[in-house]
Amino acid sequence: MSTANTAVQNLSPLSLPLWGSRLIEASAGTGKTWTMAALYVRLVLGRGGEAAHPQPLRPDQILVMTFTRAATRELSDRIRARLVQAAQAFRAELSGTAEDSFLQGLKADWPEPHWPQAAWRLEQAASHMDDAAIHTIDAWCQRMLREHALDSGSLFDETLQPDEQAARQQALQDVWRQQAYPLTPAQMAALATVWPDLAAMAADLKDLLNHTLPAPPHTDLAQALDDVGSERLRRVQAARQGWPARAAAMRAWFEQQLPTGYWNASSLKPETTFKRLSVLEAWANSESAEPPDFEAMMSGAPKGGSPRKLIFMPEDLLACRKKGAPEVKLPPEFDAFAQLRAELADLPELAPALRCVVTHARANPRGADRRVSRHLGLAVSNLRCAVPHRSQRPRHRLASDWRPQAIHLPLPGG
Repeated sequence: MSTANTAVQNLSPLSLPLWGSRLIEASAGTGKTWTMAALYVRLVLGRGGEAAHPQPLRPDQILVMTFTRAATRELSDRIRARLVQAAQAFRAELSGTAEDSFLQGLKADWPEPHWPQAAWRLEQAASHMDDAAIHTIDAWCQRMLREHALDSGSLFDETLQPDEQAARQQALQDVWRQQAYPLTPAQMAALATVWPDLAAMAADLKDLLNHTLPAPPHTDLAQALDDVGSERLRRVQAARQGWPARAAAMRAWFEQQLPTGYWNASSLKPETTFKRLSVLEAWANSESAEPPDFEAMMSGAPKGGSPRKLIFMPEDLLACRKKGAPEVKLPPEFDAFAQLRAELADLPELAPALRCVVTHARANPRGADRRVSRHLGLAVSNLRCAVPHRSQRPRHRLASDWRPQAIHLPLPGG
């Protein structure tokens, strides 16, 4: 809303135009509910000259939205009471002190012979307040989806939940029950490396459930575990070829080099070096589908201040050489170790594949799971499909066809 097209003025409940779009700016305790009830009375009567609505309205034709259910009940009671009071005013059943300036202005706008007609219209509106469209935002969305279920593709019996946490948990439990329970022991062991249990899966996916991940190439957890696991095994086995001999050659080289005194004893202690080398040897002689534990081969504390080194990498190993020591040529096994680490760093990860499977399974539940309650955001999205486009509605019904105006509220009390 640009300032060039905005006229700021004080609010007068008797003269505020009831067509177009109007923005009312008000602070707490300035009489918002009082003003809402007054404007409601004017909409029911359909009077007010150029500021009036084109025709009188019934309660079921007037939409009033607020934020809480308690506020809807208060609004409904206050509007009903105001309609009854206005009807009494037109029947001259109120004392002069009971008629405020608003009611006096309404009566002045109607010829006295027509007061009985105005009173009848107000009484009818008060008696039909049970049909009034006074809702919270989410309740109105739910009502529109129910009334336009065929247009929006929604269910007739949907339940709208203000908090979708329970529905999310139920959906994750369904996925775990449908896809994790049938896994083989080997598949379950692989799954446990990512999610040991349902709680771990829920915690891992907590920040991903509101996002759309790429469509997975796998239909379920079992297929993802088999496909990713077999690919990792194939590549790890290919990379393991020749490493029993290479690890043995590295051990023989260290046994020859460490006693020479040309290496920094604080960085390359024999006991620690051979302990780290045993990790590589154990992997080389195994059939594991996992890469060697490079973390266990590194020097320095995991959270220490000094940078950690992997002494089997050529650059890190040469950095342990004492200053002034003769130049040494490293065996080709250390270059092969650097290549091994680079190859195994590009292995397909199991966790991303599993996350894609679960988030898409949750978004496309099967059978009874389709009845999971919808969140307000989804309701509003579907509502756009249910409400006709502006070009299909009469122009006088479109609030967006009018320029909004900001109005300050110097209102009567409460």
